Amino acid sequence: MLLRTLAGPLIGSVIGYCTNFIAVKMLFYPRKEIRLFGHRLPFTPGAIPKGKDRLGRAIGKAVGETLLTREDLEKKLLAPEVSSSIAEALAEGLSCPIKSTVKQTVGLTEYDYISGREKICSLLTDQVTDALSRVDLSTIIVEKGIQMIHENLTNPMLLMFVTDDLLHSILDPMGPKVQEMIAVEGPAMIRPVVEEKLKELENQSPSQLLEMMDIQESAVRCVLSSMIQNMLKSSLSRVLDTLDIQKTVEEKVDQMSIEDLEDLVMTIMKKELNTIVNLGALIGLILGLVNLLL
Repeated sequence: MLLRTLAGPLIGSVIGYCTNFIAVKMLFYPRKEIRLFGHRLPFTPGAIPKGKDRLGRAIGKAVGETLLTREDLEKKLLAPEVSSSIAEALAEGLSCPIKSTVKQTVGLTEYDYISGREKICSLLTDQVTDALSRVDLSTIIVEKGIQMIHENLTNPMLLMFVTDDLLHSILDPMGPKVQEMIAVEGPAMIRPVVEEKLKELENQSPSQLLEMMDIQESAVRCVLSSMIQNMLKSSLSRVLDTLDIQKTVEEKVDQMSIEDLEDLVMTIMKKELNTIVNLGALIGLILGLVNLLL
C-alpha cells in the first residue's frame, strides 16, 4: 500500500528529472540536423548549434554595448596607472646596454649588428675628416705657432733673429701640408678612435648616458609617462575604431566549435544547469504529492 502511495510522487520526480536533463542536453545535442525520409526532425540540431550565429551576435552586442563599452575602455586605458606602468617598463629597458637593446628591439643578428656598426663608424669617420678639412688650419698653425714661439722664447738675442718673417717662412708651408695629410691619411688615423669610442658606447646603457647629462631617472620616468599619456589620448580613438570589440567577440564565437562552446557554457553554468535538472525532480515529486492530496 505504501509503495503504491509513493509510486506517483517518485515517478513524477523521475519524469521531472529526466525531462529537464533532456532539455539541458538538447541545448547542445544533436550537433547536426537529423533527416528522416527527406524531412528534418523537429528540434534538430540542438538549440545552440542551430542558433550559433545569432548567439555570437547577441554576445558580441552584449559585450560591446553593455559589458565593455568604448567609454569603459577609454577610461581604463587613459588612467594614469596605465601610462605609469608602461613608462616603468620602458625605463627598466633603459638600464640594458645599448647593444643588447638595439639587437632585441630590431631583431638583429650579431653579424647584422656588427655590419651596422661598421657603417656608422665609416659615416662618422668621413664626417670628422670632412669637418677637419674645412678648418683653416693654415691660419691656425701660423697664428698659434708664432704666438707659442714668442711666449716660450725669453732670450732677447734669439728674439732679434727669430722675426715674424722668418716664422712665416717656416710655418706658412706647413698648413697646406697638414691639410693634405688629413685628406690622405686622416680616415686611417681617425677611424680606430671612432671605432673604439663606439664600442665603449654600445656597452653603456641609455640610463648611464642620461646620468652623464645630469638627467635623473625619476625625470625620465615622468617624461615617458607624460608622452605615453599624450600618445594614448591622440591615438586611442583610432585604435578603438580599428579594434571593434563587438565584431571581434562575434567572430570569436563564430570560430568556436560546438564542442568548445559547450565546454565554455558548462564551465560557467554547470552548477546552475545541474540545479535546473534537480529542480525538475523536486517539482515532479511535489506535484506527485499534491496529486495524492486531491
